[in-house]
Order: sequence, then structure tokens, then C-alpha cells
Amino acid sequence: MSLRRKMLVSLFAALICVSSIIILPIGPVPVTLQVFFIVLTGAVLGPKMGALSVVIWILLGTFGLPVFAGGKAGPM
Repeated sequence: MSLRRKMLVSLFAALICVSSIIILPIGPVPVTLQVFFIVLTGAVLGPKMGALSVVIWILLGTFGLPVFAGGKAGPM
């Protein structure tokens, strides 16, 4: 994997992490932008690199970083 691809995968993993704190109060259930960025990641990077980006995001949350919706972290 080239350096450019590694940087793109890392960038989109970071965008997914940051999007967890952006909450849209639509209706009774608040919605975060994580779903939008996950779909965007797959559309821009393709299935393999997009999946790698999402796996990195999940691993970051599993290791204790508060990257899930609502600032949650760790195994659920």
C-alpha cells in the first residue's frame, strides 16, 4: 500500500472519529454524522480501503479512545 493510500485511510478513520461528537437533534433520537462518514468512506476509498478505515476506527474505540457516539469507548 502506498503512502498516499495509507494517509487517506488514516484521514477517513480520523473523520469518522471526529464525526461522533457532531450530533444532529432530529426527532426524538439524536443522530450523529458517523453513519454519513462511514458511507462516504466506502464511496470515496472503495470497499477494501474503506473497510480498513472502519476497522481502524473500531479498534481505536475498542482500545479505549472515546470515538463512538456519545463519547463511548471500550467493548460494548
